Amino acid sequence: MTRLLLITIDYPPKRGGVARYLQEMAEYFGEQMTVVTDGLLFENFWPQWLRAFGSLFRRRNSYDILIVSHVLPLGLVALINRRLWHKPYVVILHGMDFALARRNGWKQNLTRRILAEADLVVTNTESLAREVLGFVRPKALQTVYPSLSEGFIAAAESFQRDQSIALQAAHPTTHFLTVARLVARKGHAHVLDALAQLKSEHRLGPFDYTIVGSGPLASELKGHTRVLGLENEVHFVEQADDAQLISEYQAADVFVMPTEHLGKDIEGFGTVYIEAAAFGLPSIASDLQGVDEAVIDKQTGLLIPSSSVADLCEALERLAADPILRWRLGLAGRERAISQFTADKQFSKLNFRPISV
Repeated sequence: MTRLLLITIDYPPKRGGVARYLQEMAEYFGEQMTVVTDGLLFENFWPQWLRAFGSLFRRRNSYDILIVSHVLPLGLVALINRRLWHKPYVVILHGMDFALARRNGWKQNLTRRILAEADLVVTNTESLAREVLGFVRPKALQTVYPSLSEGFIAAAESFQRDQSIALQAAHPTTHFLTVARLVARKGHAHVLDALAQLKSEHRLGPFDYTIVGSGPLASELKGHTRVLGLENEVHFVEQADDAQLISEYQAADVFVMPTEHLGKDIEGFGTVYIEAAAFGLPSIASDLQGVDEAVIDKQTGLLIPSSSVADLCEALERLAADPILRWRLGLAGRERAISQFTADKQFSKLNFRPISV
């Protein structure tokens, strides 16, 4: 058995797409993979990554392949480790990580060397894989999409959205849902603006909007909700465990998260789109590279131009008024999510075996 060692600074109990991705990977490989999350970076000493280097030195006889989830600084540790002790390494790359690693010239050069000498580079989308190939030619490149946890899949498979409600001529109340950290690039404010406009123009029947997540914009978004006069329609859920999150997906009609790229702060994929799809929810999302692999336009949801409140209004209005369209998009999304985004389907692509150095 090839022994795998994953070192990462982004792992549960931290929340977010990268942490969930790595947790699903670790659970898939089981006892074959050891995960180290603590003692990797110094807080008050430079270079911070020397601590990770020391940790690898102590473990040098306990693993065969090193896996890192941040090209900088942990990829540098992997590169040095390879040159000194001939340990092969794999880089797990996500969109924001790759963007931040190319912020200036010296980081670009270092990132190019790390990726070029890696035995395998793993990207979470095909669009990111193409971006990597435009930057460097790695020895091997593989796309592995995020996967749903077994708990989510089991809950989704046991849940049947009521088709009779979907086929009613008029849906009494449309339930919109966003699950995301409360930061600008997730697009919460655009959704609030669009809902307020639709309400004022009488283009939308009864609705409510649930926002699940916490983050630095919590107070600002709540204030914006009051200014728009949406206090009765908008509900904030700042802390939700998996059971409550599943309940929110089951109760909703439409998932909406119109993300945007803000400098290097980008949405690389969006696992929540797949979670929502598993429960039969169509998504409204932005037409951005990576996101368009999570939501297939006019098949599992609607893609709109990023930051366009007018297009967002049209998409919200369209799905609220057409329960049959919601049902069709949601059904296609559910089948795709449950069949394609399992840990076995994705992580079986990583056929790890001893790599000759």
